[in-house]
Amino acid sequence: MVGVGLGLVMQVLVVQNDARPQEIGVATSSATFFRGVGGAFGVAVFGTIFASRLSHRLAGLPRSVTAHLGSGFQLNPKQIKLLSPHAREDVLHAFAHSLNGVFLFGMALAAVPFLLSWLLREVPLRTTVARAAETAPPEPSGQIAREATDP
Repeated sequence: MVGVGLGLVMQVLVVQNDARPQEIGVATSSATFFRGVGGAFGVAVFGTIFASRLSHRLAGLPRSVTAHLGSGFQLNPKQIKLLSPHAREDVLHAFAHSLNGVFLFGMALAAVPFLLSWLLREVPLRTTVARAAETAPPEPSGQIAREATDP
């Protein structure tokens, strides 16, 4: 589902539509490159937010619980299953609240590009590979035009 959702909003056609035909490859590869860099940066930032929020919440749990879990960076389901039901609920609650903060921050951050998208100019989709200006014959320059009109 995530792949379908991301695929529908990351259209290559938009980039290719605004590029000259000889620059479509550069435009497409640049868009893909910056999308990859942005994804890696996003994973790092959101992962850092999650990890810091989780370690902060786990630090508030009793010492007997945190001794089994460590810092929370190597947390796995087996460690959580070994805890008592009450401690397991507290750890899962800390995990859920830490993840909730990541999505709230992401939603606030997503508002910035959404607002900036209103400043983009609209470029109508073209129906041919070449643009109208590129298919028209070149206009004669000043000297050649005078020679052509002189008797």
